[in-house]
Amino acid sequence: MNTRIYVGGQGFGRYGRGLFSCLNRLLSMSVRHIRQDKLFFDLRSSTYCSRRGANALDTLFAQEEIDCEEKRVKGPDLTKNLSLLREAYKVFFEPIIRPEIKARIDEFEQFNFGRSTLGVHIRSTDRKTDGFTRAQWSRLTEDNIVEEVELQMSKGDHDKIFIATDYIGYRRALSTHFGEYVCFFSDNISNSQTSNIHHDLSFNKEEIMVEAFIDSLLLSRCDFLLRTMSNLTIFSLAANPNLNFLDLSIKHNSYKARAEEWLSQ
Repeated sequence: MNTRIYVGGQGFGRYGRGLFSCLNRLLSMSVRHIRQDKLFFDLRSSTYCSRRGANALDTLFAQEEIDCEEKRVKGPDLTKNLSLLREAYKVFFEPIIRPEIKARIDEFEQFNFGRSTLGVHIRSTDRKTDGFTRAQWSRLTEDNIVEEVELQMSKGDHDKIFIATDYIGYRRALSTHFGEYVCFFSDNISNSQTSNIHHDLSFNKEEIMVEAFIDSLLLSRCDFLLRTMSNLTIFSLAANPNLNFLDLSIKHNSYKARAEEWLSQ
């Protein structure tokens, strides 16, 4: 049986409408189809696609058009088994990543990563409350992040730091403190910790999505990951479940959602 797994429109609900919230739900739902199905992933969202009614995922994936039964993702369906997520990622997602996107990932890693690269992902501008509990999220400071990176650098033999973030303050803090050790991919970044670039019309929607996707997979190729609450790095861990990580949101008691709980067990 062929299946179209669809999420979008007003069906996002209170569980989040972010790109990686959707990708992780699609990925998790695809786990049950590994043995028998050919899948088509469909995301309809004006936040990520400037073409009204188009499938936003066409920007990331080259999918074969198939006649299929449609199944709509209505709520959180995130399996707690990272090895199953990895299998689904390898079967359904990795083979259809657009070649030009994979080439950008490979090229950046080749010319910017070191012998051992520390990955850092800090989410700041687009989340103020817990999507599950509505509890307030406390932002980590730039000093917090510098201290945590210093601690990891003192422990290991990392010779590069790759940072992915939506707020330029974190990137500036690490670049100022660690200099040439720091590298980053994305050019689309907010100058304000309260301004969400996904809702800023001055940014190109498709390129923001591509850069976030590339950031996620570059983080998956790092040797250790410092992460804050985010579906983006859950996707990174699906791509590489052997990646060791530290959850700074839980360490600093700044945010705790169900997904973070099972990741840190």
